[in-house]
Amino acid sequence: MTTPPDTLPLVNDPHAWDGLRHALQSLQARRPARLLYVPNEGNAGDALIAAGSWQFFDDLGLAPAYAKVRDIRRGDSLIYAGGGNLVPEYESCSRFLERCLAVGVESVLVMPHTIRGHEALLARLDERFTLVCRDQASVARVQATGTGAQVLYAPDMALYIDVQRLFQCCEQYRGPAFWARMAHHDRLVPYLRWRLALLRRAPPAHLRLDVIRVDAEAIAALPGDKRWDMSNLYGSKFRLRAESDLVTRDFLRFFSQLIAVRTNRLHAGVAAALMGCEVTYLDNSYGKIGAVYDAWLSHLPQISFERTPATSRAQAPGLVVQGAGA
Repeated sequence: MTTPPDTLPLVNDPHAWDGLRHALQSLQARRPARLLYVPNEGNAGDALIAAGSWQFFDDLGLAPAYAKVRDIRRGDSLIYAGGGNLVPEYESCSRFLERCLAVGVESVLVMPHTIRGHEALLARLDERFTLVCRDQASVARVQATGTGAQVLYAPDMALYIDVQRLFQCCEQYRGPAFWARMAHHDRLVPYLRWRLALLRRAPPAHLRLDVIRVDAEAIAALPGDKRWDMSNLYGSKFRLRAESDLVTRDFLRFFSQLIAVRTNRLHAGVAAALMGCEVTYLDNSYGKIGAVYDAWLSHLPQISFERTPATSRAQAPGLVVQGAGA
């Protein structure tokens, strides 16, 4: 069993979370009995975001109930999971916001996101909505729409992960009743397949690995190998905390075997950094990683960003893909 390392927080500003913290506390105070959490479907990187979010909720004493978009009702107070979903490549978060507008919810907070496009939708949002951006470019884009929503700035939630605490939490996920619950939610077989996929991927002898995207955010000039696009090996709607915690733990364990990672997967880099690896970031198709790196990671000597000329996307612009881009 991998022993998690003693690592310092990746975000060095203890006040970076204050705005988000206060907004969530206010949300809880207004509607404590109807506070709901809508997860962000996606890949293993989204599991890291969820794991960090639940640790953050624990520290605030929040226990929102899971909800599906179709279950949202008038008067609900809602938290939407963080990620990179409110961009033209994906539609889950925009569908969530459209539903909230349609039914007349009490309040909405979208956890730290990269945001681009969707200008008409953002312009329709009013003071009931809070959009938390994880980079300054997203803040500027949202404000330029003239939205009535409150705009906050906070780190990606995966950067909040306390690795030792996560590993300890995962110790409770065991026994026949737990695995029966996973099976009841149709997550047991996908989870076991994920574990098997990781076991089949022995790290190279030099312990350095390129993890390059092969999905909607890939870059044509930087082709990846799907065998090593680790984030893309798992997909889920993440409606169980235990599932996101376990997938995160497994992801971290894999990267604990390496000494260096070169990647244009934001959360592969975060997982590697949390486990003590040297990380070299490349950008994704629309600049998300560079923006998050500049905002929160550039102070870390073990993490660097390789700036290259803009390159064309591997897939046609405007393609809508189900799921999330963490």
